[in-house]
Amino acid sequence: MKLDVNPRLAMRISKESEIRDLVYHLQRHLTAIALQVNLLAEGTIEGRYAATDTVPTGAGKNADIIWRKTVSEAGSSGSKYVHVGHICVASGDPATWVPIRWLTGN
Repeated sequence: MKLDVNPRLAMRISKESEIRDLVYHLQRHLTAIALQVNLLAEGTIEGRYAATDTVPTGAGKNADIIWRKTVSEAGSSGSKYVHVGHICVASGDPATWVPIRWLTGN
């Protein structure tokens, strides 16, 4: 479940009913945020951001990972792999990024 990154809430408050409506919507959004944070803290879900399919070129810190949006099997028979992302091995701007490849066994 993804959180709404741009929730729409009432902006002008002039009546008691509008305040109740605003509180109701804020409670819904805060509940959704709390649920996500708790699941992440418990290890039930993990946070990932599939940012790109190209090699990162910007700043990074050691052990930062950028996951690919799409993966496909590559390589020759007997040593095929999927390229799943890039990991930063030297912090900086620009950082040093290397591919993360998982062998498929094919």
